[in-house]
Amino acid sequence: MRLTVEAAAQHTARPRAGASTDDLIDALLAEQARLLARISDQERMAAEAGARLFARLGFDLHDGPLQEIAALTAELRLLRAEATQASPELVALRLDDALAMLGSIENEVRGLAGAMDSTSLVSRPFAELLRDEAAEAAANGVEVDVELSGDIDSCTPSQKIALLRVVQESLSNVARHSGAESATAVVSAGEAELVAEVVDRGRGFDVEAARNAGRLGLVGMAERIRLLDGTLEIDSRPGGPTSVRATIPRWRPVS
Repeated sequence: MRLTVEAAAQHTARPRAGASTDDLIDALLAEQARLLARISDQERMAAEAGARLFARLGFDLHDGPLQEIAALTAELRLLRAEATQASPELVALRLDDALAMLGSIENEVRGLAGAMDSTSLVSRPFAELLRDEAAEAAANGVEVDVELSGDIDSCTPSQKIALLRVVQESLSNVARHSGAESATAVVSAGEAELVAEVVDRGRGFDVEAARNAGRLGLVGMAERIRLLDGTLEIDSRPGGPTSVRATIPRWRPVS
């Protein structure tokens, strides 16, 4: 920044023919004001970016490690209740499962620590990331029909992360709560907007009750999309079907 200030000051300080000392001082003061305003804008943008980063980190923790820790806690409580009646072999197998879950949690936390903004994740083609999510859902008993259109890979990292997390959280909810055996995940990139939609024909739920209960998964999805000036629409009712649709206005950084 010092080079910029000095260069600007030198440029402004070059007196034009007939310029008075007062003119030169006024020009220097004006240049200083412009530089201070620019620095203030940069600091504000950095603070906003930091706030968005920590918000995304909180959602990433919920979508991954915190859910797995909850599952591990439930597994260990069940094991403690059954340990006195179960055979040593069964206890050993259950402990092996718990250790495997703990290893998975460790890997996810290390991944978050190494790339808090998830940019390493979206360096991969988006189609591959969607296939991974479909494979994860299939392992949990839900067959997913994936559709991808438009150039998602040219979107910004924040946009790709938000779309991916909506698909990820929605499919996780399908596997854990809906009872559906299949779902569709559609992601599209148009000229004006980006859309991610997941639909299942499971048992459905009361959307308003879930919101009032403060279910963090729904809150997290909505907040991710809101940070990008988008909207999240959840349409469901007891008996199904359920649709989760995120829409983000498309913008590109000025090159």
